[in-house]
Amino acid sequence: ITLKNIKLAIDDGLFFLNAKVYLPNGRYPFAFDCNGSANNFDIATFAQMFKLPYKLKGRVSGKISSSRVSNGTNWQLRIKSPNVTFERTPFKNINTEIYGTPKEIKIKKIAADIFDSDSVISGKITLPRGLGNIANGKLDINANCKDLNLYILALKLIPAIRGIQGYVSMKSHIGGTVANPQYKGDVFVEQAAYIHHPLPKGTLHFVGDSRKTVIDPISILLREGTVEAKAKLFLDADKNWKYFARIVGKDVLLDQFNIKITDNPYHNVRGIVNFHAGCHGEKNVLRARATVKSDRIMIYGIPVTDIRFPVRLNQTTLTTEGAKAKLCDSEISYTYKLNLADDIYNVELKTEEIDLAKLSNIMFANRPEKMTGKLQFEATATGKEGRLSSNVTSGVLKLKD
Repeated sequence: ITLKNIKLAIDDGLFFLNAKVYLPNGRYPFAFDCNGSANNFDIATFAQMFKLPYKLKGRVSGKISSSRVSNGTNWQLRIKSPNVTFERTPFKNINTEIYGTPKEIKIKKIAADIFDSDSVISGKITLPRGLGNIANGKLDINANCKDLNLYILALKLIPAIRGIQGYVSMKSHIGGTVANPQYKGDVFVEQAAYIHHPLPKGTLHFVGDSRKTVIDPISILLREGTVEAKAKLFLDADKNWKYFARIVGKDVLLDQFNIKITDNPYHNVRGIVNFHAGCHGEKNVLRARATVKSDRIMIYGIPVTDIRFPVRLNQTTLTTEGAKAKLCDSEISYTYKLNLADDIYNVELKTEEIDLAKLSNIMFANRPEKMTGKLQFEATATGKEGRLSSNVTSGVLKLKD
């Protein structure tokens, strides 16, 4: 039986099909060959037809061919789409080539833009025997992403975390079954920053399934000092995504981060610090705390000692309150607040009376003039983070004797 120019309309999508059906005659079994094309087909209908346990949305166009063989059906699918959503994750500019046999589905390639990255998926799904549910099919799939945009990724998954920028690459393997995938892989951090401050390069190893993702404890080796971190992303009993992370830094040399105050390298922030930080929350909620401590750092070439620097972070503000340090044995208090929506900061700085003789010996060590007396300083500043030219500072300088 020859079928030509068959036209099917399914949910506003169109199918065009040509087929030949070979009837059994005692010597040959039932068989068929067909080929066709799809135009603007709703992929959600495809998910319902094959009882896939995923939420799919979008429209696709492409070509399909299939043939009946002795032990089942072989088929080939090539589709393209400008935009498809898989479990709330957008895939753009999709180009797909998939082959199917009675035993397996082979994914030659699924190329797409995922969070502005060049992503390629390949592998196979081994089908259950007989007419078993495809949800029980075994996965053997590789997924690789290049130049994954961290800003777009955080905005989609955890919008409470603002201020992260940069790009990472990822290599991962997906196993388990269609209904319960299990994955593992590595994320390579090459160029990233948080609130304009560079993050160290490194590799994150992760494992997970449909309910959780765990980042293995890692040690980031720096030129001097170490940073250890661990994190977890998981679904709670109400199926809300939540996360927690912890980072500890030991004997970290600030010189290696090139923290500039002016164009003069001598004014860079230098010294060794220790810190610990933790955060937890859910998709639209961020709560984080950190404390930085140091016996001595250099700012503008001036030694500042006994530093304790607590930090609080939520989805709208970064705040430092109760920060203390000593300059020439006199206490300094410091408050900093950054609005993450517009990067506008406000700073308050106060000092106790400072011995000018000690300060001048540090600041003007190579000059013959000497100063004596007391100095007390109060100042406020505001500006846009990362733009020194926007800074506006005002204050009071009190001199005694």
